[in-house]
Amino acid sequence: MKNIKYRLANLLGLNTDASLFEINHDEIQKTNLLFLQQISFTSGLIMLLLYLVSLVLPSIADLRMTYFMEFLVSAIIFVLTCVAFDALLPYSLVLTYFLTSVIMAYGAIAGIYQTPEGTATAFIVLISFLPMLIFDKQSHVLPFSVVLWLLFCGATFMLKDFKYSSFDILNSSAGLLMGILINAKIFKIRISGINSSRILARQTQVDELTGLPNYKKLLEDLSGKNDTRIAKSLCSLAIIDIDMFKEYNTKYGREMGDKCLRKIGNCMLKISDPGELIVYRYGGTSLVAVSLIHDYKGIQRVCQGLSVLIKGLNIEFQGTEEEKITVSCGYTDVVECECDEFEKLLDMAGEALQQARKDGGNCSVGYLQVKALKEN
Repeated sequence: MKNIKYRLANLLGLNTDASLFEINHDEIQKTNLLFLQQISFTSGLIMLLLYLVSLVLPSIADLRMTYFMEFLVSAIIFVLTCVAFDALLPYSLVLTYFLTSVIMAYGAIAGIYQTPEGTATAFIVLISFLPMLIFDKQSHVLPFSVVLWLLFCGATFMLKDFKYSSFDILNSSAGLLMGILINAKIFKIRISGINSSRILARQTQVDELTGLPNYKKLLEDLSGKNDTRIAKSLCSLAIIDIDMFKEYNTKYGREMGDKCLRKIGNCMLKISDPGELIVYRYGGTSLVAVSLIHDYKGIQRVCQGLSVLIKGLNIEFQGTEEEKITVSCGYTDVVECECDEFEKLLDMAGEALQQARKDGGNCSVGYLQVKALKEN
C-alpha cells in the first residue's frame, strides 16, 4: 500500500524535494511574476477584443460586463507588474492564484450561460492548462485545481440540463487529469532548470577563495543590471585593503596568504546583510563594502569597526607594528560627497585609500579629507 502511495505521489510530482523551493525562492518568485505579466497582458487583450465584439453582436451582449471586468482586472495587474515589479515579488504567487481564479471564473460563466445547451469548451481548455499556469508546490497547485473543478461541476450540474452538464463534467475531468499528469513532468523539468541556473549564476558571481560576491557581481549590483534594489538604495561605500600583503605572502608563503584571505572573507560573510551592508571582493587584496543605510559618518564608523574586527582575527604578521594583519580603508558617500555615480564613488574611495596608505596604513580616510588636502 505504501509503495502504491509513493508511486502515485511521484507520478503527480508530490515527491519533489521541498527544499528546492526554499533554495530557489527568489528565482521562482521572478518566474511567477514574469509569467503573471505575460498572462495578464494576453487575457486583458482577449477580453478587450471580446468586449468590443459584444458591442456589435447581440448573441454575446449578456456577457459584456463580464468581459469588461475581466479586462479591467487583467489590465490593473499588468500595469502593476510593469511599474512595481520588485515590490510585487513577495506577492507573485497570491496574484497568480487570484488572476487564474478570475480567468477560470470567466471560463465557467461562458460555458454555463453562453452555451447552456452545449459544451463548456472554454472552461475545459482552461482547466487542462491550469496546473501548468502556477509554478508552486504541487501540494498547493493540485488541491487548488481540484477545488475550482468541483465548483464548476456543481454549478454546471445545477444550472444546465443533465445531458449537457454530464458532458461538461466528463470532459473537464479528463482535461484536469491530463493537465495534472503533463504538469507533473513539466514541473520537475522547470524546478531542475531553475536550480541549475541558480548554481551556475552563483559560480560566476562568487569569489572562489573568499566566498564573497566577486567584482562582476559588484558591478551588476551597482549598475542595477539584474536587480535595481542596491543601485537605488546605495548610500555609501568603502574600499578595504590588507596592509603589506605582498610582504606577508613573501614571508609566510602563498598558501598562508590564501588562508588569510579565506579567514577574512568568512568574517565579512558573517557581517554582510543584504538590507544594510554587503561586502564584495574587489580584486587582489581589496574588498568593497557597499552600504544601503550609512551616511558619510556612518560609513566612517563601519570602516573603523571592520578594521577592529579584522585585527581581532589575530592573523599573525611578525615584523609589523601590530604584529598582526591590519587593513586600510578609503570611504565616500552619495550625499556629502555630492556624487551618485558608482564609478566615480569607487574612484573617490580609491583616492581616499591611497591617502590612507600614504599615512602609514592601518587607518581609515574619507574622500572629504582628500578633497580638503587638494584644496590646500
